[in-house]
Amino acid sequence: MRLDDAETARRLYEQALSANEQPGPARAEALAGLGRLALREGRYSEAIALLCESIETSGLDAVEQPELAESLARAYGAVGDASAAIALLERCVERFESSSDTLQYVRFGSILGYALTDNGDLAAAERIVARALVRGHEVGDLYARARLYWSQSRLLAEQARPAAAERYARKTLETLRVTEDNHSIAQAIEMLAHICLELGRAPEALALLDEGEPLIQGTGSLPEIAHYRLERARALAALGEHDEAASLAMQLAGQLAEVQPVGRGRAYLLLAELFAELGDRSRAQELYELAIDTMEDGPPGKHLVAAYRGLAAILKEKGQRDDALALLERALSAQSEAPSRLSPATRPH
Repeated sequence: MRLDDAETARRLYEQALSANEQPGPARAEALAGLGRLALREGRYSEAIALLCESIETSGLDAVEQPELAESLARAYGAVGDASAAIALLERCVERFESSSDTLQYVRFGSILGYALTDNGDLAAAERIVARALVRGHEVGDLYARARLYWSQSRLLAEQARPAAAERYARKTLETLRVTEDNHSIAQAIEMLAHICLELGRAPEALALLDEGEPLIQGTGSLPEIAHYRLERARALAALGEHDEAASLAMQLAGQLAEVQPVGRGRAYLLLAELFAELGDRSRAQELYELAIDTMEDGPPGKHLVAAYRGLAAILKEKGQRDDALALLERALSAQSEAPSRLSPATRPH
């Protein structure tokens, strides 16, 4: 959605809200519309409040309102409330599993698979995505197919299978290109670029980001744009463009306060790894510490382990061996709490 379209929609929803002060369908629809706009713009807590008010005003269960349920689950996930997101998505999957509405089952099965993957429950995610793939193999809806491919790619990436993840990422992108939905296309391009970086193909990753950046600039929220530029910094560093990568990374480090904790912790980690690669150990240490402080409030996982390991390596170089050992012990503890989420490459030595 372009900025002028969003402003027009916001004005109309606010007018509808003022004109319908009593609970009812019109007021509920206006609240839901404003909630979806807040979600798109990265104002996640506000989105949750508006969407929940819409549910209460409508008098209907969230699972009976698929568009609203999906938006609310995504908002919960964005603020790090994985349990609320998963609980809502499980109810939606259960609601549509026994119905003839295959499209909605595939829709919520795909999103639930993504949420479970992000929360570290890879075994449950694999079961859900597999069932959705079987039931949805003949679904013609492009967005439903794209969601399936997206969830499968995300799961494979977390299982440390980047080559297989790339195949599904390309299927996602090919499917979404037909829709001409620039926001979704930009997100798929970013996912594919990230995988290409993991596979050591930085020139291809940068070319993809060059294609996608104008799309995300025109349709994305500030956090989404920041993450896109972070991938660009990583690609530049991989290509040896260290000065340009460092300059961009410094800009991004100052912008991350506006990003929700879930995304912020991961972004701090990537920036820390980037500065360590560029030789700026002091800046890397600061960012590793910020990443750890942010991610320790959430579930343990491979990114937290990677932050512990990265900071431990820097402290060991500085002669702080006891502190480095303590961090590695914390990494081992986090690994044992979430073994299914960690690939061999992320385990402390």
